[in-house]
Amino acid sequence: MAALAFGSVADVCFLNMRERAGELASLRATGWRARDLRRMVLLEGALTGLVGSGLGGALGVGLAAWIGGRAVAAVGLAAVVAVGGTVAALLACAGPAARVGAVAAPAVLAQE
Repeated sequence: MAALAFGSVADVCFLNMRERAGELASLRATGWRARDLRRMVLLEGALTGLVGSGLGGALGVGLAAWIGGRAVAAVGLAAVVAVGGTVAALLACAGPAARVGAVAAPAVLAQE
């Protein structure tokens, strides 16, 4: 299940970079450094992982409380899941983030 989530986040991050290539090239052409663009992509990935795993952990705690009355025991596990999901999303976006600086602004903007 974790591998599927990792692959899904990596796919979303990659497709996001493809769809926003013109925007990223425009930012690069206006003076943004490749390091700044990479940081932005990684931050977006981390926020996606945090929101997704945080909501999943909260749903798990809620279901544990509703079904078994053991919400307190599930809170620690939910925190671990949220941190792990955020780290996994950050790692999944590392590949697309590394390629952001390699985009040739004139070629991408000519296609737009």
